[in-house]
Amino acid sequence: MMNAPPFTYATLAVRLGCTPEAARQRARRRGWLVTLDNRGRALVHVPPGELPDERPANTRSPAAERPIDARTANTPTPDTLALVADLRAERDRLLSEVADLRARLDGAEGRARAAEIEAAELRGRLDERERLVRALEGRGWLGKLLG
Repeated sequence: MMNAPPFTYATLAVRLGCTPEAARQRARRRGWLVTLDNRGRALVHVPPGELPDERPANTRSPAAERPIDARTANTPTPDTLALVADLRAERDRLLSEVADLRARLDGAEGRARAAEIEAAELRGRLDERERLVRALEGRGWLGKLLG
């Protein structure tokens, strides 16, 4: 009969000094009973004597030498804080540049609209002149002279 209360993988991991995934694998390898609570969380029933009385000392390499695990990284390092500050500064610079480019684009679009309107007016004037030229071509030299 199991005397100890059941553990979630997270609490078992703390007790064993490993990750929750490693605790899950250990429970599976050793054949410990796993049940689900009312919320659907796995509960591991560990036989008496299988757990150490205290959490084992950390025998892993110092934090600076091991890769960063996003699931367990709670406190930012000075390097991380510096990187975040650099990234924020770069983001702010890029946002400023985008705002400047949008303003320049708006100005260019306004100039393009004005050029299109002027081109349409010039096309209209040219069409009128061409119509007058065609009308004058049908007259003789005296009609052209007298207008």
